[in-house]
Amino acid sequence: MSEIYLFLIMFIGLTSCQSDFNHLAFVIQWPPTLCGYSGVHCKPSIDTQRFTMHGIWPGNSTGHSLECSLPPQHSEDYVKDVWEKDANRAKQLHDHWPTFLLTNTDEEFWMHEWEVHGYCTKQTLPAADYFQGAMRVAVAGKGKGLLARVRDEFLTAGIFSKYDETAYKMTDLLIPLGKVTSKKIYISCTPKDDFFAYLKDIHFCMDKTMRRFVDCPAANLDTRGCGPIYRQRKIIVPLRKDIY
Repeated sequence: MSEIYLFLIMFIGLTSCQSDFNHLAFVIQWPPTLCGYSGVHCKPSIDTQRFTMHGIWPGNSTGHSLECSLPPQHSEDYVKDVWEKDANRAKQLHDHWPTFLLTNTDEEFWMHEWEVHGYCTKQTLPAADYFQGAMRVAVAGKGKGLLARVRDEFLTAGIFSKYDETAYKMTDLLIPLGKVTSKKIYISCTPKDDFFAYLKDIHFCMDKTMRRFVDCPAANLDTRGCGPIYRQRKIIVPLRKDIY
């Protein structure tokens, strides 16, 4: 089973992709939470101490992520050209958008993300732009892309230097993330119990061309596992894989 369903099926309301969408959610994930699931076998080479990409998901005005209708047959052939004909881009994708699962390949993960989410964006982001834009945001120049900036701000805030079961209020995480972008974002969690949850994904919303950050839509939904505003769980940022 791929990451997208392990991460989403219980907590994020997915609806069929419409002809239009409100924004793109640039979603990064925290590996120890995924790799901590019972029965999930992660590749031993995976670095569990850095954020990696999960996907780029079109979303609607209420904050729901959208699933695409089935792409035409053989459409995957030209999508594969994105990495098969560009060694530099392939290396970036392997480095920053890997699958963790022992039974999956990176290429299968990328194709899955494009078929389920990326195909919806084809009018504003053809396949090449979908993946190229992803790397432009994730990596940028000289290691100052989104992935490194989030990690740096968490390090500066001392989040990675605490004990493994240290629990944070939502605002403790939003403050360093606010130094990455001033726009409203989403944090999603895997609940541990009624009072605590593990950090899972961080959603940064972008315009349809993936050129600028925008505010994520206001969403009064208890669908991201962290609990509603009036009863939010404290969030643990696990530092090892055997958390469950």
